[in-house]
Amino acid sequence: MVQFLFLHPPLLPILLAILSISVISLIDSILKSRSKASKYAQLALEKQNQRDQQLEANPLPKLTISTSLQEKILNSDVFTLLQMLQAHEVTSEDILITYLQRASTIGLDLNLLAETNFQEALAQAKECDRLRKEDPTRCQGVFF
Repeated sequence: MVQFLFLHPPLLPILLAILSISVISLIDSILKSRSKASKYAQLALEKQNQRDQQLEANPLPKLTISTSLQEKILNSDVFTLLQMLQAHEVTSEDILITYLQRASTIGLDLNLLAETNFQEALAQAKECDRLRKEDPTRCQGVFF
């Protein structure tokens, strides 16, 4: 390659121009990607602020169950949770609040929570508990 450049000196400026254009193009793409990243970072920060305001305006209810029962809920599979519900050991609301507390503490610490629809989920859990009290036979199945 070096011999080729020495044999054809007019090619040297052309090669330098191509190299310069390549470097400028690379720098341009790096700057554009940084700009996109900063836009995404700004959007993420705005979303986190919205989430924090929503959580502050609608705090989670306090758990009224023991710490050991909370741990049992968190370590149980869906079938065990269903058995606990059927035995009236816990309510849907207890299960939900336990998971919400865990999600909010770990999720907030690690910035994993983007959307919080805790109040909607809580209303559904209360409705499930109400239906379970009225007619437990209607509340069959794992997904109930």
